[in-house]
Amino acid sequence: MDFRIDAVRAKFPALSLTDKGRRRIYLDNPAGTQVPQAVADAVSRCLLTTNANLGGFFETTIAAQDIVDEAHLAMADFLGAASPREIIIGANMTTLTYHMSRTLGRTMKPGDEIILTRMDHEGNISPWLQLAEDLGLVVRWLPFDQQSWQIEEAALAALLSERTRLIALNYASNLTGVDQPGEGVDPHCQAGRCVGLR
Repeated sequence: MDFRIDAVRAKFPALSLTDKGRRRIYLDNPAGTQVPQAVADAVSRCLLTTNANLGGFFETTIAAQDIVDEAHLAMADFLGAASPREIIIGANMTTLTYHMSRTLGRTMKPGDEIILTRMDHEGNISPWLQLAEDLGLVVRWLPFDQQSWQIEEAALAALLSERTRLIALNYASNLTGVDQPGEGVDPHCQAGRCVGLR
């Protein structure tokens, strides 16, 4: 594959758009992430030839299930998962986090504590704040060092208690663009956000 910048840019149709003769610049990631032509073609093909609910016994739904299964296999391979059953694909990160927060919330009681960081994307904050409000949980805010722009281990240790039930911690910050130190980080967290449970 050709990874020269011009070759890569040519694969993204939106990058050739202009506004009054000026090249458009996209600063709205991740919500407005542009896609390569291959992705647009695959989505179009799916909508035109395999657009059906899953779980049926007719050709279109079987073909749709094959696409879903192939996606799970590809992501399991990409992430090094032991099985495609470990992979959950959803509409977006925020929706998945809301689902996860509601599932994990079933194990929590009023007064339990959750730790959030102000370095994280709103999609990994709002679901937990809403859960805390609904269940009477205590939210503890994990600060970041304003010199290193990283979460310091001592700051996290200072917040932990017997009532800590969840730590929602990003590995790479949308706010600062800084990766957190990798020592002691679960390798499954390194692709994005990590939710730790106690």
